[in-house]
Order: sequence, then structure tokens, then C-alpha cells
Amino acid sequence: MKIYVFLFSAFFLLFTACQTEPTGNDENNENKLGTLTMQMDMTSAPAEIERIEGLLYRVGYDTIRFSFEMQDTTASATVEDIP
Repeated sequence: MKIYVFLFSAFFLLFTACQTEPTGNDENNENKLGTLTMQMDMTSAPAEIERIEGLLYRVGYDTIRFSFEMQDTTASATVEDIP
């Protein structure tokens, strides 16, 4: 009998805890643009590195190219308006 109570409780929790979340294709999210910020620790990078460039690519969208700003021990980049 205890096994039936346990199984019923498990199924009840499973079906009540799962909810439908909006996807990226939702009408409300259709025209929103995103931002990506990255930072790298450059303390162990070779001294010969003078420039770091990045590339964001996704089928059906324009390719976004960007450069990292290099400072003393870090390289950072911010990409805005990502569809």
C-alpha cells in the first residue's frame, strides 16, 4: 500500500510541478534584442597576443563580429543588440 501512495505522490508532483514556459519564438519576445558580456583573464596568455576578435553566428541571422578590449590582465567585450 505504501508503494501506491509513493507512486501517486511522485506522479502528482511530476505533473503539477511541470509548467509550460514561453519559448524564444513567443510573440512578446519576438522583437527583443539581447546583450552579451564576456571577460577573460589574460594573466597566463602569451605576451605575443595583441588582438582578440569574436564572432557570433546563427543560421538565418546576420553574423556579428566584435573585438575584445585588452587591458592589463583582462580582455573584455560587450555585444549589444543581438537578435
